[in-house]
Amino acid sequence: ETLECRECPLRTLPEGHWPLLRLLDLRATELQSLPSSVSRLPALRQLKVDDTPLRSLPEGSYSCLEELWASRTSLLSLPLAIIGPELRICQLERNGLKEIPDSLSSAVRLRDLNASENKLSDLPDLSGLSELRTLSLRGNNFTELPNSITRLPSLTRLDLSANRLERLPQGIESLPKLEYLELSNNLLAALPKHPWANVRGEGN
Repeated sequence: ETLECRECPLRTLPEGHWPLLRLLDLRATELQSLPSSVSRLPALRQLKVDDTPLRSLPEGSYSCLEELWASRTSLLSLPLAIIGPELRICQLERNGLKEIPDSLSSAVRLRDLNASENKLSDLPDLSGLSELRTLSLRGNNFTELPNSITRLPSLTRLDLSANRLERLPQGIESLPKLEYLELSNNLLAALPKHPWANVRGEGN
C-alpha cells in the first residue's frame, strides 16, 4: 500500500499497475516525469513529489487523491483532474505555475492550499470551498483578488503578502473565522473599515 523512494538519484519510474497503492512518496529524487499509470492508480490517496525537477504530471483521473505535495519542482502547469473533489491538502509552493486549474472550484473537501511563490495573477471561483481553512498566496503576481475569496466560511489563515495588491475585495474583513491575515509587502494604501475582531496578525 506504500511506495517510498525518497532522497535518492532515481530518474525513471516504470509503468505499473498497483491496485492497492495508497501512498507514493518520491520526494527529493531526480524524476523529471512520471508514468501515465500514476494518474490511474485506483487507491492512490497521497502523492508526494516535493524537491524534484518534475516538469509535468500525467493527465488522468486521480480519482481518490486526498493529498498532493508538489512544492519546489519545475512544474509550469497542472493536469485538470489532479485537483478533484476528494483533495484535502494541496501544497504547490515555489513552482512556476501561472494558473491553477478550474477544477479547484470543485475541490469541496479542500482544507489547506499553499500556492506561494508562483506566478499566479488570478484564481478560479473559490466560493464552493466551504472547508478551506488555510490559504497561502504569498509571493505571486496578484493585483486584485476574486470576490469569491470573501465567501470562505471556514478560513482561519490567509497569507497574501508579497504581491502587488492595491485594494482588498469588499467583505474580506467579515470572514467569520479568520484569525490570521498577512498583507505585508503589497501596495495597499488602506484597509477596510471594520473592527477586525478575530484577526491577530495583519500588515500594510
